Amino acid sequence: MSHASKDMTEGYLTLAVGRENYLRMCINLAISIKINDPKRRTCLAVGKSLLNEAILTEIDSVFDDRIEIEETNLEGVEYKMNSYKYSPYTRTMFVDGDVLLAKKDIDAIWDKLRGSPFSFVGKKTTSGFWRVNIDNIISTLGIEFVAEGNCGVYYFEKSEMSQKVFISMRELFSNHKEIITTIHHGKGYSIEPIFGSACGIHNIEPFPQKTRKGLQWHFTTIKGSDFNLDVRRGVCSFLKGGVEVSPTFIHFPGLNLSGKSHVDHVYAKAVADMIGRDTVPDISDRVEPKL
Repeated sequence: MSHASKDMTEGYLTLAVGRENYLRMCINLAISIKINDPKRRTCLAVGKSLLNEAILTEIDSVFDDRIEIEETNLEGVEYKMNSYKYSPYTRTMFVDGDVLLAKKDIDAIWDKLRGSPFSFVGKKTTSGFWRVNIDNIISTLGIEFVAEGNCGVYYFEKSEMSQKVFISMRELFSNHKEIITTIHHGKGYSIEPIFGSACGIHNIEPFPQKTRKGLQWHFTTIKGSDFNLDVRRGVCSFLKGGVEVSPTFIHFPGLNLSGKSHVDHVYAKAVADMIGRDTVPDISDRVEPKL
């Protein structure tokens, strides 16, 4: 399935495997992209077990492209490590399903990322503990730093260098799993130290939390408060650690619409406003996604 009216050079890729609630959030993400970046394509990589005639119609109404994938014995992180293979685009921005494109300044971020083999928002870390022991990683791999940051949104290009980065990720997971990652909140292996270590191997600096021109590509809602979010108007700001941030992508990690936290409510209201309904479907009875 493909809508041929848009250029295949640039596009957004998201992923839903094994969990219906994650697929529902991917659809919400695609709607937010249609609102704030209608000229770029969207692609859903989706597990075949989630598909039926009704859901295919819904998917095809909001996504430009669809990649159907077999659900095997892969760990959740391995699906994301395969995103280079899944993407039909020359330049790809991968976005987790529990994310919304909340602002209209995305062109400037695409421009800044041009030429990067791989990138996500973060900082260089050289020691200490961040989900895993950073000192062990640096000494074992002989690298100078690990890129530390949330990988709910990341960028890559189809290039020889980018391919090497993804090969490194898979090799790290296969050969150094015991030091390179850990089970995160009981939901599966953590992808961030794997991606961050691959950046260290290839000396790829992370994208700054705030550029000199004030761009803020991606922030999570962890420790956030005072949310001002309206996807249709392109408004997104909140306090994070007492500091106001205004990210282009807002990420609600661990979201299940259970009503257990204020961010679940913020997400539900934002989506309801975005799709013009009073409420969004309650998916709290679904099992939380592994990814």
